[in-house]
Amino acid sequence: MRTSYFLILAFLLNIFPFCQQKKGETSDNIIIVDIGDISTPISPFIYGQFIEHLGRCIYGGIWAEMLEDRKFFYPITSEYNPWGTRSDPFWKAGEFKILVGSPWKVIGDPQAVSMTTRKPFVGEQDPEITLAGKEEEAGIGQEGLLLEMNREYTGRIYLAASSPDIIVKVSVKSEKNEPAPIAEYTGLEDAYGRTSATPDGTKGA
Repeated sequence: MRTSYFLILAFLLNIFPFCQQKKGETSDNIIIVDIGDISTPISPFIYGQFIEHLGRCIYGGIWAEMLEDRKFFYPITSEYNPWGTRSDPFWKAGEFKILVGSPWKVIGDPQAVSMTTRKPFVGEQDPEITLAGKEEEAGIGQEGLLLEMNREYTGRIYLAASSPDIIVKVSVKSEKNEPAPIAEYTGLEDAYGRTSATPDGTKGA
């Protein structure tokens, strides 16, 4: 019933400006609201909400995707310093951490990773990894990804390569820096293609 009264009140407030009349005038307009005419009850599972990007309540909070800057808004450089702090004088909640640079770390030769605007998959730029030789390994990684033990995760990866002979490896590392290989990809094309990776090493298109 509380919701019904709120809707009636909102309705009356919306039409009130149109019902005003000048002093000395009369009107035959009458509004009748029958609060006893009740419709089907509203499900308790239907509700509304509003939330703002206050601090880390969205990204790093209720946001389900745990990779930061997955669309590479920030350029990846060898100068790794992704986090900054801000404060809101209105809310006076103290300092909170925000992303101010790329959270992706360069693996291997810092010169091997650069940003390209040639045919980006999404946004304005993508990371491009250039290997000097067949034996060289380079790439990008991100730390702080929390995974639950004995639980299966599935990730989507869009990859492209200048040669089908290039091998792309995906792995995760524990807090002890122990690598756990997830997937390995070869035969990639020059155009981006979707692949998936799970902890058991399976993959698919």
